[in-house]
Amino acid sequence: MFKKILAIFLTLAAMSCSSDDPVEQGGTVPPLPGNEDIVRDPKPKAMWVGGSVNYALLSVQESVDKYLKLIKATGIDILYMDVMGPNATALCNIDAIRPYEEMTYDIFEYVLTKCDEFDMQVIASVTPLCVGNPRTKAGPFFETDRWNGKTQCRKVTKEGDIELVDIKDDVNADAVMLDPAIPEVRAYAAEICGQVVKKYCHHKSFRGLSLDYVRYSNDTGDASWFGYGDEFVKNFENRIGVKITDQNDFITSGGGFGKYFTDWIYFRSLVVAETIKAISERVKADDPDCELHLWASAEWNSRFVVGQNWATTDYDPYNDPDAKDPSHWRYNERYHETGFADYLDVFSLGAYATDVYSAGSSNPVWNVENFVTTYQKYIPKNHKCKVWASVASYAYGNDPDKMRDAVTLCLKHTDGMSVFELYHVKNFNHWSPIKKGIDNSGY
Repeated sequence: MFKKILAIFLTLAAMSCSSDDPVEQGGTVPPLPGNEDIVRDPKPKAMWVGGSVNYALLSVQESVDKYLKLIKATGIDILYMDVMGPNATALCNIDAIRPYEEMTYDIFEYVLTKCDEFDMQVIASVTPLCVGNPRTKAGPFFETDRWNGKTQCRKVTKEGDIELVDIKDDVNADAVMLDPAIPEVRAYAAEICGQVVKKYCHHKSFRGLSLDYVRYSNDTGDASWFGYGDEFVKNFENRIGVKITDQNDFITSGGGFGKYFTDWIYFRSLVVAETIKAISERVKADDPDCELHLWASAEWNSRFVVGQNWATTDYDPYNDPDAKDPSHWRYNERYHETGFADYLDVFSLGAYATDVYSAGSSNPVWNVENFVTTYQKYIPKNHKCKVWASVASYAYGNDPDKMRDAVTLCLKHTDGMSVFELYHVKNFNHWSPIKKGIDNSGY
């Protein structure tokens, strides 16, 4: 997944061919004192497997067998795994296209088959809006003219002149991403996801589908947010009922708020939610038992920038009495309608923070404990959408105690837990800390 590219490079120096970890060597971690008599219903525990580095680890079938056994010995029996398939780059992590093409077997199909055998489950990770790599010009976008004019655009102001930059030409963008404001794009995203479910749901190990990058691309840091272009503006005008005569109506040339800024924020989140709704309806039509998951950053207040409102429609920031800004400069009175938790079975809460506990944290918000204890404001405990906290192995590096405690907090305070990801767990020898964290939680 694209948001993890930096983390992958940071861990290259930590690669190791050997391990003194007892789990990796085939041993077990003894139960911790005091937990022997505690009996609780188990909670789901998953591990992410995606991107080129993980596919390199699994380049031969013997490695798949080895790592599945290690993962299960750690107490984890669910995988989040990028979908791969010949000429199906829209389904997967664009960064992993080349490794797949160099493989001699269908890795995703093989993993599902082995998970059938090992009594494990797989949740297929899909990025349905991503259709190419702007740096290498690889991917389906560059093989057809179907999507010309339907990709995301951002506005750049240079010396007073406005220039639109198409993401297909933006080498700083993570991927070439389609614009969900366009009805054809939303239908395409649903079709892609339906194809995945139909292809793999016959496996008993196939549990569900996980969405990533169903949103607008990241701001480049100069207030040039994505959400422009002729097709975008046309659909905005039709849905909102206004006429745009100046691109500064959204964000001004100086980076301020234009007269339709809150409507723009609302519309971007609305079409993202409608995309997820369309995917949910298609997935459930093809397989009613298929779970629909979505990963996003745990910091809800940061998501309006990319058009993601992972709350339920019951949460209304415009009328939130605890809101710090009573003017609600980000949101209009309809923003709550864009909450998409109602369309999900599981929200994967991306608690990728270096600090584990609130006490002593350099940031009162960006720590695992805060994330896993405050999400209920946005998705209540009794909601049909369950919350699994996701933590990053790379964030704790050579500090196994942090890895252990992050896992424990996730399982104590949310409905499930996932660890990002196999590559980092291997290189930092986090097998035992993860097992200890699971044991400590009692789940």
